[in-house]
Amino acid sequence: MYFFTDKNGRLKCQEAYVDPLTGKRKQITVTVKDNSNKAKHEAQKKIQYKIAHVGETHAKDNLSDLIEAYIKDKSVTNRASTMKRTRTSLNMMLKIVGDVKLDRLTAGLIRKQLVDKGVAPSTCNEYYKKWKACLRWGYKNDYLPNLSIVEKLERFDEDISYLERIEDKYLETDEFKALLSAMEDFKRMQLFTSFMVLSGCRIGEVIALNKDDVKDSYIDISKNYDYTHDLITPPKNRYSVRQIYIQPELRDLIDKINKNQIEQQKLCGYKPTEYFFTASNGKRFSYNFYRRYLKKVSTAVLAHPITSHALRHTSISMFLMRGMSVEAVGRRVGHGPHSSVTMEIYRHLMKEDKLKENKLMDSIYLLGNLV
Repeated sequence: MYFFTDKNGRLKCQEAYVDPLTGKRKQITVTVKDNSNKAKHEAQKKIQYKIAHVGETHAKDNLSDLIEAYIKDKSVTNRASTMKRTRTSLNMMLKIVGDVKLDRLTAGLIRKQLVDKGVAPSTCNEYYKKWKACLRWGYKNDYLPNLSIVEKLERFDEDISYLERIEDKYLETDEFKALLSAMEDFKRMQLFTSFMVLSGCRIGEVIALNKDDVKDSYIDISKNYDYTHDLITPPKNRYSVRQIYIQPELRDLIDKINKNQIEQQKLCGYKPTEYFFTASNGKRFSYNFYRRYLKKVSTAVLAHPITSHALRHTSISMFLMRGMSVEAVGRRVGHGPHSSVTMEIYRHLMKEDKLKENKLMDSIYLLGNLV
């Protein structure tokens, strides 16, 4: 512990210590009232008290304090749409667990509250993703003394595995064809749906497309449409910025889309726009209208609703079934090199192929009655 005068002429007292939470060497500095022995003694006591209570700064804070601090910090770097989903999940954490003091928050309490309130195991596991991220941040920023809560929050056993549930996240070829047939009377929706699958784009990427993004041999993906705030944003991640090769089938579809846009423009009487897809009034294609339309048609045709993301997964499955590699499909749809979604769909398709192979093997007799 030593004393020094800062550049403003104030007397300071400083002491080094090892942070018990991080193991890093840090310093604590306090201002000394004057140069008297009594003031210096009080400063020393103040520093000793602070060192003794390192890591307890937020011990008496509530869970809501941690959540608000986390959201405020992450809002600086994350997109508004991402933060909306994060806030919704963490608000659910508050509702289920309660606004408890952080020094009383335990993994056991979280799990018990989820079970007592009858939350489905699969839903619990989805909650855990964002809840754990918040708790890890809390540890790194001295709201929590350690990571024991995160380590103890183990996944719930689900009735069906993720591998089995992935089947419900994409359409078989005949299901997709039936869906398109049901859209015959609404050509613009049929073309949009077809483009989603042939390109493998996210719906926000398609809506954000301008005409000059669609080149002769590729499509430039460099932006995304945030439907929550009705604005154009950067893409989801660095892997999302890409060029999508236009295969012959997709080129034919693009020609049909351009022709339909011209017909629609003449019929509805609006001026030419920069958008690749437009609504009937000439404005940007409506996410909410398409979401409602897709839900209605899929429920009628498939007996269950699907989302636009299911079309993206359908694209992945169709390309994989046609022999494209996992890596090539991942690059096309903008997934990272270690995407779990692409791999899970691939594994499920391999599982289906194996069942077909086994069924075929059951009908094959190589030796007949010779043995």
